[in-house]
Amino acid sequence: MAAAALPDELISEILSPALKVSDEVFADTTRVSPFADPDSESTSAYLLVCKSWLRVATPLLYSVVVLRSKSQAKALGLAFSKNKSLAQFVKKLRVEGGFGAPLGTILKCSPNIADLFLTFRIWADDSTAGLCKGLSLISPTRLILQLDGKQTGNKTVANLEDSLLEAIPKWDRLTALELPGDVSNGRTRRVLNALGNCKKLERVVISSYNVLWVYSRLKACPLRVIRLKGQSSHSVWLRLDEEPQIKALVQFDSPVNVDPQPLVHCWDSFLNPMVSASPEVQESIWERVLSFAMLPSEPANLSRLPFLLVSKTFNRLALPCYYTHLRLKDTMSTCSLDVLLRQYPALTSRVRTLYGPLRDEENPFDDEDVDPVGNNRATTALLSVFSHATGLQREASIPWEAFEALASNSGKTLQRFTKSIETGRNISPSVFARLTALCVLDWACNTSFIDVPTETPSDGLPNLSMLQLTSQDPSFLSVLKQMNLPSLRTLRLGNYDSEMNDFLRVHGSKLTEVVILCDILDNLDINIFEVCPNLALITIPIDQEIFVRAKFHASGNLSNDTQSKALNPKHFSSKKTTGWFKPRFPNLREIQIDYCDWPTNERDINKSYWVRWADMLLKHNIDLTDKNGKKWRPRLKV
Repeated sequence: MAAAALPDELISEILSPALKVSDEVFADTTRVSPFADPDSESTSAYLLVCKSWLRVATPLLYSVVVLRSKSQAKALGLAFSKNKSLAQFVKKLRVEGGFGAPLGTILKCSPNIADLFLTFRIWADDSTAGLCKGLSLISPTRLILQLDGKQTGNKTVANLEDSLLEAIPKWDRLTALELPGDVSNGRTRRVLNALGNCKKLERVVISSYNVLWVYSRLKACPLRVIRLKGQSSHSVWLRLDEEPQIKALVQFDSPVNVDPQPLVHCWDSFLNPMVSASPEVQESIWERVLSFAMLPSEPANLSRLPFLLVSKTFNRLALPCYYTHLRLKDTMSTCSLDVLLRQYPALTSRVRTLYGPLRDEENPFDDEDVDPVGNNRATTALLSVFSHATGLQREASIPWEAFEALASNSGKTLQRFTKSIETGRNISPSVFARLTALCVLDWACNTSFIDVPTETPSDGLPNLSMLQLTSQDPSFLSVLKQMNLPSLRTLRLGNYDSEMNDFLRVHGSKLTEVVILCDILDNLDINIFEVCPNLALITIPIDQEIFVRAKFHASGNLSNDTQSKALNPKHFSSKKTTGWFKPRFPNLREIQIDYCDWPTNERDINKSYWVRWADMLLKHNIDLTDKNGKKWRPRLKV
């Protein structure tokens, strides 16, 4: 069925959810506007679909008007002056600033405004002339005020306050008032006194801790409802008990927080859970429950042992789970684990994860008090543990000898290795042939390798997909160059050494994601974008002042010279600089900066270098996004 054949009533029902602004959002008085989303799409786009949508959606769009900039106010005032029938649709108006003379035109042309939102968070360089002039031309039924707790004292705000106090007696339809949380200041007192003198308010929405203060100034009004926003404490309810005339009017947004009473548990010592189920079903369920209870807890000192002492059944079912994930605190714990695994071989296959230092890496005593015998015992115990625990999937900080034992006995199951290893000397790289299941490797070890060309297994680390280099000897990269590494996709570089250029030449074509520091990028002798042609994402952690400081090599027929750019967003105003990206990165669509904060009001938008930068990049179809992936959309400019 064609859209033109649909009745207007049906089209209105279809478009209403998309164009509707909820009353809760419209009346939001928090410091950051709910309409400050930088990535929000203008709902006016619905009017451009077809003529029938334009006809039906226009009243829906103009029924709630939110003004957040001078350009919006100017455009709306111009539209109303040319077509006064549009202003007849306005039922709710939210003004988040002064916005100059156009506000006078808007208010003059909008006689049907019922809900008016005003803010006193206005800077001295803004103008409230039009707003002050137009307040007396309307007669709203509900007034929502956003008051600044700092009581901004500039002349612009003072003029708005005077105009509001002058207009309130003329608003003969005003019956509802909404105020933010902190309202106990001079400006609020003057507004409340003016409203109290008019004796017309029937409904007030305030925070719970201001209820008595506000009521004392509005008690002459024919109040029917006082709605308390947010969570109300039990003490508020107790205070209201002393004021029955107020309590009769109060409505709570949420249940009152009652002081918690101590719970009295009545245990049934004869209770037997799942008595009707078979023993097999009971044990299966309890084993599943206990497997979660046996996970390492936070904080680490929370003991799991009490679960083993509940009953013989719990002990039998939970004991294997207890040894699945172990947290070893010191040398004694490591040695005790070794003794236990020797005594109960059935537990060795259950061990999956070891947490902790495994031995005393930091001694609290002076150097002469270090116990070398204890650490040697721990190393021996570690070797024994890894030779028995063939099911290990994760590890903890270990000496090199223990790493070799781990590779020999758990290489087929170890999937993730993320801790440091003590330095070894003149080590054969053949150890990597045993780590066939390893997917993630964070290498933090300065061990040097020998006989790299002959001893390195070309098929080593076949499943390695993510490699992070925290610290390494140059010979380690030489080892990796000799391997095929067919699954490698992600590379995180934490430090630079001379072998990194050759490593990237060999394996760069496999990489789709690279995290690289600026200093490393500066020291590379190669163009990372040429040796890594399949990159989908590159992350450059840098300080907050500099966005990019890196060497880019122009490709193709552009230039053969190395281009070096240090781009500071505070001084980023050259169109030539933004245009530099596109010819060198024709497929670049997005630049994400974690410390980019989008401004939330017009004043901050005008001062923001992020906005200035985003607008320039958008001309080249490149989006600038913050850490949450929200991109900037250009604002209306008139």
